[in-house]
Amino acid sequence: MMLLLSQFTYACELTARINSFPPKKFVDSEGNLAGLEVEIIRAVEQQSGHCINLIEAPWGRSIELLKSGQLDLILNFSHSKEREKFTHYIGPYGLEVMALMVNDYVKFPMENLEDLQHFKGHIGREKNSWQGNTFAHLFETNKKFKERFVEVTSHPQKLAMLKAGRISGAIVQRINASHLIKTSNEYKDFKLLPFDINTTEVYIGASKKTVNSAMAAHLQKTVETLKTNGVLDNIWRKYNLP
Repeated sequence: MMLLLSQFTYACELTARINSFPPKKFVDSEGNLAGLEVEIIRAVEQQSGHCINLIEAPWGRSIELLKSGQLDLILNFSHSKEREKFTHYIGPYGLEVMALMVNDYVKFPMENLEDLQHFKGHIGREKNSWQGNTFAHLFETNKKFKERFVEVTSHPQKLAMLKAGRISGAIVQRINASHLIKTSNEYKDFKLLPFDINTTEVYIGASKKTVNSAMAAHLQKTVETLKTNGVLDNIWRKYNLP
């Protein structure tokens, strides 16, 4: 299922999937779409001259839509060899930091990824998500490590399972989860472990089915201009992010 977010629907040539959670997307006090990813895609739209509609969709579903050409762009897209087959990489435009969210009472002195094989309970992660090469290698080669994880279809499902006690931890984007813990009473009894699961550059992924090489090159030049002019840095700083 896809949810169209644009407040005024035009016959836009491109459709982009953005993150569904603050501070990356929210509705401000005047009822307007706002947030880190909303501002980034609007900056790309203005600089490039391409009209871009915004949608929400579960992560795994979004990747399948990108593969098939039913979705043109996806933000917060990390690089992998498998994704190269169907994606132009535009950027990078920033960093993604993944962390482990647990109940506040959990004591788990984690020094490296391999320590997760000793975690008590199960950890939720989204299907088709990417936590880096080291994580992928452990997931494929270390049975005890892999057994710690439960794959889910969406971020809300993962959080619901964590709150209900069906899992003991969840791999999350650090900036989203930090905001949630600080602003929502539902998550005041949770915390993020200090060890980062993965830190990687993120891109705008463009479907090779619908975005040709010339348009991809134009979008790449757009992002580079926004970086050079300081527009992207200003957006990141606005949300107190590096």
